[in-house]
Amino acid sequence: MSGLCLSALVAADFAHAGVELTSLGGGQFQARFRYLPTAAVRSVHVAGTFNGWDPRAFALTRAEVGGAFGGELVLAKGRHEYKFVINGDTWIPDPDNPLKTTGYENSILLAGVDLNAGGANQLVARAAVVAHPPMLAKLVE
Repeated sequence: MSGLCLSALVAADFAHAGVELTSLGGGQFQARFRYLPTAAVRSVHVAGTFNGWDPRAFALTRAEVGGAFGGELVLAKGRHEYKFVINGDTWIPDPDNPLKTTGYENSILLAGVDLNAGGANQLVARAAVVAHPPMLAKLVE
């Protein structure tokens, strides 16, 4: 496994949402998405650059206990943008991920980012973790 990756992981009880990344080796990462709705919802999907922004391609499954939705998929090393799609038509950025694009405010996920390598994405990631104490940075080797 090479380098370190930054994982946007919400506090231990998954209060709202979050993504946890685990290196699988070979430039592949398992991404675990979680979303806890604050109101009643029928469905939660994740759309992003990794699935052509298809709002139905990646459905999260509701947990029997706690009502959180979750799911896993494999992502290649790199920068990915995503949003949660609620009930098939309401698109929202990850409320607990401070890394967002301008304009559409897509949430940004950095898989396999070497925190020691420098560069704009790494600097933004470092600043976001420091500026948002509720976020926990999890480094995975």
